Order: sequence, then structure tokens, then C-alpha cells
Amino acid sequence: MNYLNINKSLIFFINFILLFTLIPKSLKAGDEINRDFIRVISENDSYGPFTDRYYTSGNRFEYFSGDLFSLPGYFTNKLFNLKPEEHCEKYANYCTKLETSGISLNQLIYTPANVGGKDVYRGDRPYAGVFYLSSSYSTVLKNGILYSEWKAGIVGPNSQGERFQGAIHRFFSFNEPVGWNHQIKNKPAANFDTQYISPITKNIAIHNTLGLGNLDLYYRFGLYLRFGKVHSKNTFTGLSIRDPGQGGVYREYPIESDDSEYYFFIYPYFKYQGYNITLGNTDSYPDWNTRGILSDKNFEEKDRLLLFKYGLLSRNSSLDPVQEYLLFNSYFNNFSPPDEKRARVLLEYLTNKEDFDDFNILLYYNLISPRTNIEYGYSKFLALKKSLTESNIDPEKYNLIYLLAYLNGEFDYKKEFTTKPKKFQGILQSGFVIKSENFFGVISWQLTSTDFYVRGDIPKFHLFGTVQLGIRF
Repeated sequence: MNYLNINKSLIFFINFILLFTLIPKSLKAGDEINRDFIRVISENDSYGPFTDRYYTSGNRFEYFSGDLFSLPGYFTNKLFNLKPEEHCEKYANYCTKLETSGISLNQLIYTPANVGGKDVYRGDRPYAGVFYLSSSYSTVLKNGILYSEWKAGIVGPNSQGERFQGAIHRFFSFNEPVGWNHQIKNKPAANFDTQYISPITKNIAIHNTLGLGNLDLYYRFGLYLRFGKVHSKNTFTGLSIRDPGQGGVYREYPIESDDSEYYFFIYPYFKYQGYNITLGNTDSYPDWNTRGILSDKNFEEKDRLLLFKYGLLSRNSSLDPVQEYLLFNSYFNNFSPPDEKRARVLLEYLTNKEDFDDFNILLYYNLISPRTNIEYGYSKFLALKKSLTESNIDPEKYNLIYLLAYLNGEFDYKKEFTTKPKKFQGILQSGFVIKSENFFGVISWQLTSTDFYVRGDIPKFHLFGTVQLGIRF
């Protein structure tokens, strides 16, 4: 499927959802409660211990109303044979109450553990951006709460994940991630998620969630516990972008009661996933056997540098330490920037050389710097050429280095890093909720095990925070 067809299909599907989501339905007689509200959810792993990896950022902008028709609501009611509220006397167990439909815009961003490297380690999470439109529906039943959501969007460069993250990092003067050229390629994504919340008491509930589609094929089970001032067992606020649930500002208890609620919650759950489009679902391409240990990022850089110096070069090489590192960094390290200590040592060595002018310093600095702008490419090329032509490397080794450099460049710009999803994932979420008649807010944190098979010494857990605000009008 080519790029143009993907976008045409995506635009058609989004317009289709919009058309059938925004059709107003007639008000029921006696419907006195206005259930229109907006909600904003922001998630980031900088909301807490500052990290920048895995699921690193997410944003959701949402509008809910009790007076909108939605496709998820229509098909959910048909699937479970649910009846409108006016038939509650006859169908008490299958009667819908407080129906609410919503539409939202969502963006999710995923990065590997090391965003400072231009390459991605095997066994690390690939770069991925997701943008999707969703149509949702929630209703209160006699014995629980039913929520369903349709999602349609795109994964890949067209999601603008790289651009959005880059803008945020530049605004706050953070180091910019430099490996986005390896992100998951453009693919259409669609999912249908449905969740059933079974309250045991007003403070304890069981959550069952099923996701079907190519965005995320999964089943999730969790136990929700809350402690504080709670009025009703049927007002469970959505917890995150990927577990949005009902909005949480409408009520079913008497209007003359105190409308405020505030409580702490703990929500441990596990997830079984069969497919996750943001992981690519295959082993990293390729297995790098043709390039050997020198290119294998699962080995320490200092060990690979020594192998390069005493193996591919020679003990009596005429290259100085800076030139040796530049060659290694460009051919086997994908221009990944050196750590601060190594960079300082290299630059100090250069500035102390009497025959090293400002132009050469500029060339070498650009070669070891993390910048990826196209204007730096030529200076990198000049520095490489100077390093090779001024050395006394054996011609056979010179040709080998040149060939490896060429292959490295071909692999570096064509490969799409992918990994396999881990079947089981454990998550623990905890936070605080405050709600009034026309407002609610949630702040929480999630500690998750990785959703992919980790190799090497990269972190196996991730912590990120969620902030959401909702206003009824």
C-alpha cells in the first residue's frame, strides 16, 4: 500500500467517524442533567523522576456529551442487546443510563532508553509516534459500567511525533533525541476497545478491558481500590490516555446532596498483548552478524573502541587518539555523541596541539557532536576524509574501512528498528482524584514493566505521570 492510498483511506475513515459521532440525538423527556464536558489528559515521564524513554509522552483532548450519537454506542448496544433508559422497568438488567458519547484527538510518543544515540540498541524500544482520532461511548448498567472506543489514525512520521518532541525539547533546552530516522514507518492504525467495570462496593471494582485491532491487540485485568469521600459506585473516573474510561463529572445521586468527591486510589493490573504496532512486532533488523562486535551496541563502547584500535587499525597507527575515535564513531557508532568526559578529553587534546587551527577544531567538533542538521554533514565528511588521507593506514585496511563506512551508511538510513512485544506486562497505578459538580482533576503515576523483551542492561521498568482535568458546561 503506498503512502497516498494510506492517507486517503485514513482521511475517509476519520471523516466517517466524525460524521456519525457529531450527529445530535434527541433529548429524552425529563433529561435535566447536562452531561456536556471537555477533558484534557497529559502524560509524561518528566512528571516525577526525570526520564525520557519508552512511553515518554501522550496528550488527549476530548469532548463528551449526552446528546451525541456515536457508532461505538450504537454497535455496543446492538452487540449486548442493551435497551434505552425509557425501557428500564421492563429490561432492568440491560437498561442503559447516563449515556455519554465523546470524540477526542490523541498523540502518543515512544522512544528508546538512549535518546542521545543516532542508532538504537538491539533489544531497546524503537522510536514511534502515534496520532489518532477516537469516538467513545459510556453508559451505566444495573451491575456495572460499560465503556467502548473506536480509534483510527496513523503510526509513523506522519503522526508528527518527532516534530512535537523536538519542539518541546528545544523550548525547555533539553537535549534533542537524534534517532528518529529509525522510527516505525507510516502505517494506518485502527482499534476497538471495550471495558466493563464491575463494582463490588463503591470503593472496590474489577476492570476487564479488551482491545481488538492492529494498533494494540490485548486483554487487561485489574483491581481498582479507592479510599476517601465517595458517593456512588458508578462514578469511576478514567485513569489515563490508554485507559480513558468514563469522564467522571456526571452524577446519579440526588441533586441536593454534596456533589464533591475526593479519594486516593490504587490500581494494580496486568496486560496480555498479542500485537503492538508501535513495536514493529519482529526482531531488530538485521542481526548485525555481518558487522560483528564492533557494531554491536550490546557491548560497551570502550571495549569496541579497543577492538577497533588494535584489530582493524594497528598498534603503530599514525592516527592520533582523536582521529581514531572519529573513525570509530562514524563507522561503528553511528555518530552517537561521546559522553561528556570523553568529549572534553578529545577537545582538550586538539586545542593543545600547536599545528591544529580553528578550522580543524570545527571539523572535529562537528564530527563528535550530537547535531544532525544537514549543514553539519559536509563538515563531517571533510573531517573523515582528512583523517583517512593523512594517515599511514595499510591500503587494504583503508579499503576495508571505506567499505564498512559505506555499508554502515546504507544500513543506518534504511533500517527500521523493531522488536517483539512481551506477552505479559504488569502495571501499578496510584493517584488522587477530586471531583465536584462541574469539575474534576486527577494526578497519578504508573510504574510499568516493559512491553517488549529487554536485552542488555537497559531499564526493565518505567515510571510516568498523568494529569487530567475536566470541566462540565
